[in-house]
Amino acid sequence: MTRAPKSNFFAVELLNGHIYIHMDLGSGAVKVRASRRRVDDGVWHELSMRRNGRDGKVGVDGQWNEFRTPGEASQMQLDSPMYIGGIGPPYAEIYIPPAIWTATLRQGFVGCLRDLTLSGKPVDIAHIARQQDSGAIKPSCHVIANQCGGQVSPCQNGGQCTEGWNRPLCDCSATLFTGPTCGRESATLAFNGSQHMAVWIGGTQGSRTQTEELVIRFKTSRPAGLLLLTSAESSSSDRLEIGLVAGRVRANVRLGDREKNLLAGQTVLNDNNWHTVRFSRRASNLRLQVDGTQPVRVIALIAPGPDFPSVG
Repeated sequence: MTRAPKSNFFAVELLNGHIYIHMDLGSGAVKVRASRRRVDDGVWHELSMRRNGRDGKVGVDGQWNEFRTPGEASQMQLDSPMYIGGIGPPYAEIYIPPAIWTATLRQGFVGCLRDLTLSGKPVDIAHIARQQDSGAIKPSCHVIANQCGGQVSPCQNGGQCTEGWNRPLCDCSATLFTGPTCGRESATLAFNGSQHMAVWIGGTQGSRTQTEELVIRFKTSRPAGLLLLTSAESSSSDRLEIGLVAGRVRANVRLGDREKNLLAGQTVLNDNNWHTVRFSRRASNLRLQVDGTQPVRVIALIAPGPDFPSVG
């Protein structure tokens, strides 16, 4: 990408099993689905992209789609590194275009990459990984299966194990623990109804996003109370509020001039037991779930690709 105030960027992401290309030459962004079939099948695929001015085409496994960038700009001006496989730790000081959902959600690539070529020049990504000592990036592609099927689960304290790429993945959200294997006790805070704390999620500049995922656990004996509230301190009226109302979880979401309420929880939740709330948004698609019950889904009828400013 390029540094502000310019907006040039180029990105490739794997989202819901499909490859997407993002490009902005400075006069408007375009998003193109490159794959006609899902590619999250564990076999090798080839992605190619060619551009001449505003006209381009992208292909996966020899099947091509053409695209054209909007506006008048025809040159791509980039002055930052190219990130491969992810963009660093959560809340790193990297500007993320809101349209690149996997970057916003910090969903790094899981799998194998090879044969990267830029403008006809091969890039030795294995050598670069060795130079940068990039953690557990391995110069090979061997698949280790059935890591959750042993007598002893790799996930501790009741964490749910699923098969990852050469590693088990532990979901700790229904436990009181955290960490890669749910082995570290989660920090817990107690509030008395007159206290609050402020968290600046996107730094001093706030953030603009098109997608979010939020998980929080609580237990209480009170039937009503605010769990969290985030809004904009600018002219925007966008906001997200999650709280307890009559013993159920309610999410109030305002995007632009539209407001939606989602109510979840089949039983009374103020029973002094721990409960898990999951909220997610993909553009105008909203989802709220409590304790693994059937999620509540709502489509907010707003313009495509809304940005949600979030400051705390």
